[in-house]
Amino acid sequence: MEGHNNTWPDLLQALATFLLALTPFVAMLVQLWRRDNATDARLDNLWNAHIMRGEVEAVEKRLALAVHYETDDPMKLLLKPEVVTAYKPIAPALRELRQAMPTASPGVFAEAVEKRFGGWLTRHICPVIGVSDYACLAMARVVADTDPKLLVDGPNPEFQAYLDTLDLQDEQKG
Repeated sequence: MEGHNNTWPDLLQALATFLLALTPFVAMLVQLWRRDNATDARLDNLWNAHIMRGEVEAVEKRLALAVHYETDDPMKLLLKPEVVTAYKPIAPALRELRQAMPTASPGVFAEAVEKRFGGWLTRHICPVIGVSDYACLAMARVVADTDPKLLVDGPNPEFQAYLDTLDLQDEQKG
């Protein structure tokens, strides 16, 4: 290879110079990664707080019974029959979403429910049972985590039509 008198020390020095030049960019990427993770944690805490307040509202309005199995455990809700009846149209879809997100925290799951079904819940369930959106989400989480034999008695055509419109919107975005 005529004209190229590079030796190993020269190549190593060039590589070291290149890596040194990348150092500020790597530091910036690390900073962005830390900021994004901190933001995720704050958002998760915010959603968890909203769900907790929703659980308290459901108990105060006597739509659910709070159960504490251990003193350190978070509150567990047992829904009244009229609430279960109100959620029957959406129960299969909530359970399907929960199965897709089995390890999601209450806040992350609530955010997913809100994103996917929030409009439907707000129009068809929250006003029927007379609760805020957060109580509605808190009880939706309970429905998603409950044995389907206790909740489901068949598909609801109105909710299925809503799911079909969501699928069409997803296809148009994709």
